Amino acid sequence: MQPAPPPPAAPPAPAPPAPAAPPAPAPAPAAPPAPAPAPAPAPVAPAPAAPAPAPAAPAPAAPAPAQAQPKHQSSPEVRERLQAVGAIAQAISAEVQKVIIGKSHVIDNVLINILSNGNLLFEDYPGLAKTLMTNTFADALGCDFKRVQF
Repeated sequence: MQPAPPPPAAPPAPAPPAPAAPPAPAPAPAAPPAPAPAPAPAPVAPAPAAPAPAPAAPAPAAPAPAQAQPKHQSSPEVRERLQAVGAIAQAISAEVQKVIIGKSHVIDNVLINILSNGNLLFEDYPGLAKTLMTNTFADALGCDFKRVQF
């Protein structure tokens, strides 16, 4: 014999009524099914490109600016002096570059400083020929050299 089924459970208590909501809008009609894709066309060689349209007429060019004129004209004497100083600077640079190799930009800066009667402080890592360069410039210019270290 089989045992008797359990007695039915009491029905659950009714839930409190939900607040009244406006009626939901009617669902939109279903969209018609999409048509089946058309078969892919066979590859075709690209058509020759159409010729490019002719460019529009070029815009008129702006007039060339007038050549700037210096406020002061140099005399032939000044030009001769500048050429002489340039030749001397090139000779000094060539002499120093016989001893100091690969630092032409530094040599040029030292020459500019000398020609402008300025003061110069060499700062660099140890062993990079600061003293040798100074001594070489002194020899090329016919000056005495004394080393100051602090």
